[in-house]
Amino acid sequence: MLETGFVVSALEGSDPHHRACSAFLERIVRARTALFYNDLFELELHERAFELGTREVRRRTGPPSGAVRYTNPEVRSLAGDLLDRWHAVVVRADAVHVELPNMLEDVRYFMERAGLSAAHAVQAGMVVASGADGIATVEDRFGAVDETLVRMYTPQRLVRRSRSRRPTARVTM
Repeated sequence: MLETGFVVSALEGSDPHHRACSAFLERIVRARTALFYNDLFELELHERAFELGTREVRRRTGPPSGAVRYTNPEVRSLAGDLLDRWHAVVVRADAVHVELPNMLEDVRYFMERAGLSAAHAVQAGMVVASGADGIATVEDRFGAVDETLVRMYTPQRLVRRSRSRRPTARVTM
């Protein structure tokens, strides 16, 4: 089983543990040792890749224009590079994906399009996967999700703040 922090260290050259983790991962791959991972690992890796991309953009240019995490094109490109390196490991290794409910693409969609954290995106994905009427929440960040995909039920005092997060254009999945 692979832990997210280890994989990030192995794949990210600027990480202080990169050399040791990268060498160990390479030995595992060459030995054809089974690498077990699951959807939650992939979501955590996805989130960490975007965190690293955001930090790098901020370091180089200051705060990115527009939404910082998940939606900024430069952040998405940097995150995509790390995720591509992971997928290259999966192709080379004896990797075994232990599947969770089949909603990973929906969760990634909510992370990238609505800027939700992995945990919140899983909740939004569960609404879609289960066919539920919506989500009852006190978290205004769900307001960033297109209401045609996930209806939000929230206390009256949070309605204005939630509506202010709504996307300007309708998006379909």
